[in-house]
Amino acid sequence: MITAFGRSTHSSGNSDDPSLIGQGVLQGSSSACPIYIFSSNVCLSTCKKHSTGAKFIHPISGNLISNSAIQFSDDTSRFTNSLGCGITDSDQQPKNNIDSFFNHAQKNITTWNDLIFLSGGRLHPQKCYFYSFHPSYNHKRQHMSHQQLQPSNPLHLTDRDNQAQIPLEHRSPYDTKHTLGVILAPDGSATQQIQLIISRAREVQGKLCNSSLLRKNRWIALTSIIEPSLFYPLVATYFTQKQIQPYQCIISNLQCNALL
Repeated sequence: MITAFGRSTHSSGNSDDPSLIGQGVLQGSSSACPIYIFSSNVCLSTCKKHSTGAKFIHPISGNLISNSAIQFSDDTSRFTNSLGCGITDSDQQPKNNIDSFFNHAQKNITTWNDLIFLSGGRLHPQKCYFYSFHPSYNHKRQHMSHQQLQPSNPLHLTDRDNQAQIPLEHRSPYDTKHTLGVILAPDGSATQQIQLIISRAREVQGKLCNSSLLRKNRWIALTSIIEPSLFYPLVATYFTQKQIQPYQCIISNLQCNALL
């Protein structure tokens, strides 16, 4: 990528060597967005064709649902599962199954890394991580547990400039991660998210109470800026009524303060 400050060698890793494929486009150029969309479509289509995605069975219809990646802007989540790898519960060699599963995962990582490199980009290893776990449901306790799976060899990215293998961070299924404005863990826990939005709501409440804005401007600020940012994570998370009650009280007080 070429910016007003020179080539972004530290962010996207592009080189001044014209013999290398893919030198990017000018940042802010009107052609940047359509070129990025075109490149992403080609990468995702190729990735789907040459990698192992995940397969799920619809609990009602029984139809097979397949997917291999979810992308939002330049953030991409790649995934696979045992069904996508052709591993079934009837297999009697769990160790071999786990090795096969991670072999597919490593192939997916390498494929995506190479596609990004060929398109002129580069993955940032320090921003890449992976989860691997086996979910199981206890019908008696009505509880879902997630057993972490360990690969025999660490999953890695390959630096195509020097062929160095860079290990990826292996996170626990109970570790939360801030992604696209929402803090969630693979096990579905939203405890940290509710703690954060309550803290933010209290902070906003204090600032609004001490604000010198006119009542009309306080209401505009609340409805157009503050509330959307506070409500955004709720769409993608699940809370009990007890968990959300303190948050609802703060929001009600915010609305009252904006009208007073």
